[in-house]
Amino acid sequence: MPRLELISFDDGFCRTYLEQFKQYASVPDDSRDALLHQLLRSAVLRVQEFADTALATCTYRETVAVPANGVVRLYMGGGELVSVEAQDGTEARYDPLPGGRLQMFFRDREAVITYTTQPEEGDRERLLPTVFRYATALYDGEEASVLNSILREAV
Repeated sequence: MPRLELISFDDGFCRTYLEQFKQYASVPDDSRDALLHQLLRSAVLRVQEFADTALATCTYRETVAVPANGVVRLYMGGGELVSVEAQDGTEARYDPLPGGRLQMFFRDREAVITYTTQPEEGDRERLLPTVFRYATALYDGEEASVLNSILREAV
């Protein structure tokens, strides 16, 4: 099972959409901006993870056992590679494949791949309502069943 670790998150997404989110959530003033910013950030990360699509520019480190065929899939569409290494830290050889995948030149060992996701504007516009619904549900303290039903809209 791959392990995905968030290294960095570009808060530009949250700054860009905070006012729009406040209108959506009917928050009349700026007194809760810090909380709303955090909820929006949490919602973006959760929705993009569930939809397997980048909504904000993020850098991830993916640790994965390279299968027998050597093909490794990068989550959220992959993006710009920062580094590809074997678990022991040595540089790993690979070929990029379409669809956010890599053909590794070693098998049956772990690889550590660091990459930056590249959001697509169409995905952002399609999933923004889901992000707002999810962030609002977090703000309202909704139960996990409600949060999960909102995430299912992201497919």
